[in-house]
Amino acid sequence: MTAIASREHTGRLAVLALLLAAACAAVLYERLALAVPLAVFLGMFVVVASFAVFLRLHRDTWGREGRYVDLWSIAHFLVGALAFLAGVELPYLMVISLLWELVELAARVHEHPANRAIDVALAAAGWLVARAAIA
Repeated sequence: MTAIASREHTGRLAVLALLLAAACAAVLYERLALAVPLAVFLGMFVVVASFAVFLRLHRDTWGREGRYVDLWSIAHFLVGALAFLAGVELPYLMVISLLWELVELAARVHEHPANRAIDVALAAAGWLVARAAIA
């Protein structure tokens, strides 16, 4: 474990991530309007979630945070696309993305400020690309 990872509050990250996931589930429950068949959405969700878990488990190598972009950038982009496919409106996605970055700050996840901003922008870009692809 690196010095960076050892300063991180992993337990706090887990608790806050679960709370945010519960809030997102509530939004989805109220607003779920899939743009693709459920099986397609769930398959894509499993792939994106598995990728994020892989990066988290390998945070000192594959999951290392970059100054501007890194492999997590792919996950943020794909989450934005999934949000569109689930019927989440762009303003809700932006709030969720900003809340996620606050969760990371609260858990002391080491990340460059520019990378945080780019993560939010990439989620929005994923949403816009998915909307354009479906339209």
